[in-house]
Amino acid sequence: RDVERSRGLGDVYKRQYVVNSRGLHVIQVTDPSAPTEVGSYETSRTGWSLALAGNYAYVADSGSPPHGLHVVSVADPAHPTEVGFYQVEGVPDDMAVAGGRVYIADELLLHIVDVSNPTQPAQVGAFEELSWGIRLDVAGEYAYVTDEYRGMHVIHVADPTQPAEVGFWDAPKNAVGLAVRGNHAYVTGGSSGLHILDISNPANPVQVGGYDTPGTAFRVTLAGQYAYVADWEGGLRILDVSDPAHPIQVGSFTTSYYGMDVAVAGQYAYLAEADGDADGGYLRILNVSDPAHPTEVGVFFTGPAYGIGRGVALFDHYAYFAHGSTTSVLDVFDPANPTKVTDLYGGYDAAVFGDRLYIADSYSDVTVYDLSNPAAPAYVNGCKTWSWARQVVAAGDYLYVADRSGGVAILGTSTLQVQPMSLGWMVADDGADPPPRTVRVESSGSPITWTAGLSPTVGWLTAAPLSGTTPAAITVTAHISGLAVGRYTSTLVITGPTVSRAQVVSITLIVADEVYGLYLPLVTRQ
Repeated sequence: RDVERSRGLGDVYKRQYVVNSRGLHVIQVTDPSAPTEVGSYETSRTGWSLALAGNYAYVADSGSPPHGLHVVSVADPAHPTEVGFYQVEGVPDDMAVAGGRVYIADELLLHIVDVSNPTQPAQVGAFEELSWGIRLDVAGEYAYVTDEYRGMHVIHVADPTQPAEVGFWDAPKNAVGLAVRGNHAYVTGGSSGLHILDISNPANPVQVGGYDTPGTAFRVTLAGQYAYVADWEGGLRILDVSDPAHPIQVGSFTTSYYGMDVAVAGQYAYLAEADGDADGGYLRILNVSDPAHPTEVGVFFTGPAYGIGRGVALFDHYAYFAHGSTTSVLDVFDPANPTKVTDLYGGYDAAVFGDRLYIADSYSDVTVYDLSNPAAPAYVNGCKTWSWARQVVAAGDYLYVADRSGGVAILGTSTLQVQPMSLGWMVADDGADPPPRTVRVESSGSPITWTAGLSPTVGWLTAAPLSGTTPAAITVTAHISGLAVGRYTSTLVITGPTVSRAQVVSITLIVADEVYGLYLPLVTRQ
């Protein structure tokens, strides 16, 4: 499950420490071609994560309860011995150790454990994670996030690098859908229906109205004075919310499948449905010009085994229908005959902001497409979140991603722009160091923070600074002292926000016996 290498400079042996379903194993790798186990410690549960500090190995287990942290002395690598244990309630996902403390992330909490006395590990702090992020919306300086098993969180994001929760609404059952407009948040609560909250004071959301749909209220979309609720058993419910304290149902459309999401444009509502039996999805196009009598005018079926319908977004006369691991691009210019144009990767949810399509995929991907040609979206960029990306909202220079196991990820949408992408020198072996070269680091939008590093790290090359904010310049310097004649290479890797791909600058140094320069009409030795 995890592996660490001993880092002590005075180690007699070079060792690696491995955890798996049978516990901790100490592997001697003095000869990498013939690794040999020199010691082990068998835990009663599955070793999941491992960290080393001094003479101790810290092993987090994820097997049957009680879960926890094992403190194992490896002063004698041949005989690892447990000296302490700390129990946690959830299943540990990851762990790190620093400054006499171990930080353990489980399903619900970040535990901070003091191990200055390894035989008596003790918790000194904890941070409650926002897990199970399902849906979100952003309004002004606040992000509103439904957390399926807890309710709605209000997060202050005026400084997106330091989000802070300022308010919370405790849902009576679930909180699975969300839309925000003005001073009200509309939250679907599964079997408890639609809840309408007054958020004029973000620190204290208060329910002022609600409507219990006949089935399981799943998603909600606002258009004009109406709230359109996708209901698992009830299809589509149309509510007049001109008075948020007293919503009134004015129309409905019932189907045989599960209503999962709904989008509205003009006189049409687009209802995404799941056919669980066939593992397929339906996109129903409903004429809602008369909200009291919605009428189906067209339907698209993915076909069996193509993934259940989950989400829908609209742009121009195209619908982007997310189903399973795929998002189908549908031409709906003629609503009676929706036609598939192409398929895109990823299909848990789709959203359009400006001229960009954002697809959230259940395998933690967020993919961005340019809609300059809406029939053939062009891939722009992508990133990964912690686990299961559920929804993406774009606001300003940031993406806000609801992640089922990680809460909320806030990503900068600016991308790195680096010039040049390669640089090099040719020098004589008896000459001086060549002049330094400069690499410019800029961004496509607002300033972003970046870090850089040489890969591989080599003694003849330096670069500085190795971090900063765009725009910036990195000075790259070659040092030829002690180098033999030959060709030397490395790369400068510059990394920005998660949504921006790392930029790699190739670097070449050629050291030669003789170097000549051409200065017309003369050729001279340099």
